[in-house]
Amino acid sequence: PGRVLTALLGRQAWLERRFLVTVVRDAPEAWPLFHEMVSVRYVRTLCLLHRAAAAGWREPLLWPEITELGRSALLLCCCGWLDEAHEIVHRSSTMLRSAQNRFVPLMSWFGSAFAGRSPAMLAEGAVEKFDEAGYAAAQRILTGWRAPDPTGLAADLASFADRRRWRLGQFDDEYHLDFDDGLSWALPYEAGAVTMARAKLGLTPLTVEHPLFDLPSARFQLAIGPASHYQDIYARFIAEIGPASR
Repeated sequence: PGRVLTALLGRQAWLERRFLVTVVRDAPEAWPLFHEMVSVRYVRTLCLLHRAAAAGWREPLLWPEITELGRSALLLCCCGWLDEAHEIVHRSSTMLRSAQNRFVPLMSWFGSAFAGRSPAMLAEGAVEKFDEAGYAAAQRILTGWRAPDPTGLAADLASFADRRRWRLGQFDDEYHLDFDDGLSWALPYEAGAVTMARAKLGLTPLTVEHPLFDLPSARFQLAIGPASHYQDIYARFIAEIGPASR
């Protein structure tokens, strides 16, 4: 199992780098690479969740890292894979309710609450001390992202994008816990998740007015069909680990 997880992580890192290189060149393979990279994250998360469940959730060291879980949920939504994002949050319910995961920055909980279709989840775990204005905007987005008129939503997402810019520059507590991955420097995945979820559901198109959305890496494209990459690896992982504990 460890070799499988390590191999998936290595593949994810390679695809992430290839995506960033090709998207800057506006190459046609950029977004298929992005979709494959998110698929790897999805399958790796499924493997981690199955391993934790097989141990009866009694070994927190085997759990997926909660910041990565929220980030992966948002990235799945960026592809239009809303059901897959909901799946990993639903299967993580035991972990998310754990007291050890209470002190977690806003964006991770926003990802889990958005993908989990549960605005109340934000209040259960997010810590307002990091950014009270950002917390309020997150609550508005979670409850109103399907609104027919997206004007107010676009303004809140623009504030999220600006918040990201400042957090990356400050290297504060929330940066180290939430914006510490390479994609954070180029990919506004929290706002992208909302815009692409609306596109997936056929709602009024949403345009976010912020310089971050002028970058090639912010011109998201919906994936075609469900997340299907690497499912055979997940099946073999389940066979090796054995059934989940009930």
